[in-house]
Amino acid sequence: MFTYKPWMLYGATGRTGTLIAERAVAAGHRPLLAGRDAGRLRALAGRLDLPWVAAAPDDLDRAFGDSQLVLLAAGPFESTSRPVLDASLRAGVHYLDIANEIGVIERVLQTRTERITAMPAVGFGTVASDGLARQVADQVPGAGRLEIAILLGTAGSSAGARASRLAVLAGGGQVRRDGRLVRTRLGYGTRSLTTPVGVRTAVPVPTGDLVVSYHTTAIPDITVSTMMTLPAAAARVVLPALPAIARTGRRLSRLS
Repeated sequence: MFTYKPWMLYGATGRTGTLIAERAVAAGHRPLLAGRDAGRLRALAGRLDLPWVAAAPDDLDRAFGDSQLVLLAAGPFESTSRPVLDASLRAGVHYLDIANEIGVIERVLQTRTERITAMPAVGFGTVASDGLARQVADQVPGAGRLEIAILLGTAGSSAGARASRLAVLAGGGQVRRDGRLVRTRLGYGTRSLTTPVGVRTAVPVPTGDLVVSYHTTAIPDITVSTMMTLPAAAARVVLPALPAIARTGRRLSRLS
């Protein structure tokens, strides 16, 4: 049983990483805190009485120490996942991440190795929706279509999460049809939906649920939607322009 063996939390000083570190300590774990910023790591490690190491994602081989697992909490995962996974494979360290990007999840799931376990998308959002999807699918054997609607409740968002969302928006929309991922115009399929908190606009979005819930349920047609307060008619007009805006935002962020 792995429960209290040494492990590394990479991205420990981000919003989500800090919450994970605090919860881990409360549960009796003593993870090795890791990330790029030595000053912030030192402060967090001092507060939680934990070991720490500063290293870039592509320079982790020397930093793992006796860690047997790394949990990657540093986004955007399209930039951090590959080097951290590669380092894990070289060092024989098990790999987990909390990514929700389709490309990242697919790449990790396609990793073929008998040396380590490589498991993406272990964050609460994907795990919760995937568990519910499987529960529903089990009640309807042979179902051909799955609609997942996510009504988020959150206290805020990290810089890494915002960067990840920007990258996702830049790619436009996606759904799964006949078992394959199909690109769509962002905003395609937008509709009004009655939710426990009233009528909301359901917007299909290209999230990792399109991958993990397909692997879990084998249902060939899957659409994942998030809720907006913007009226559906307005969303259909505004949303198709977001990919171009997101791409511009990403270019500007690289220049700054």
